[in-house]
Amino acid sequence: MQILVPLGKENIVLYSEIVGAIVDLAINYILIPKYASAGAAIGTLVAEIAVWIVQYTYLRKQIKDVYKNVRYGVLILALFLGSIASLWVKKVFSGSFIVLLISAILFFGAYFVVLTIAKEPLIYQIEEGLLTKLKKKGEK
Repeated sequence: MQILVPLGKENIVLYSEIVGAIVDLAINYILIPKYASAGAAIGTLVAEIAVWIVQYTYLRKQIKDVYKNVRYGVLILALFLGSIASLWVKKVFSGSFIVLLISAILFFGAYFVVLTIAKEPLIYQIEEGLLTKLKKKGEK
């Protein structure tokens, strides 16, 4: 969407969102009666994938090089380790908002650490931006 709107292709964004809404409604109709909130979550996930497919289909020539540079193995490792850290908290402690908060902190912490160790360029850009902002605040 961040690419389509500046290109003046709002109609593609609209079409992709309509496809996502239709997919979400259909899957929710099927899954919510049997699986409740888990069915709704699955419907939302599949709808977002449908939106991505429509938008990617239109933009595939423009962003082909971007997807070639993604290091999928590093991302999968970071997701795996973050998920393990997050699930560990849920196994050890009973459900509450604090458990959710700790789980999220551990997930994103593990994810960030793995990407930092792997020297993921985007993480270095984010770290650089944060350090620059902190230095500017320290100078004031």
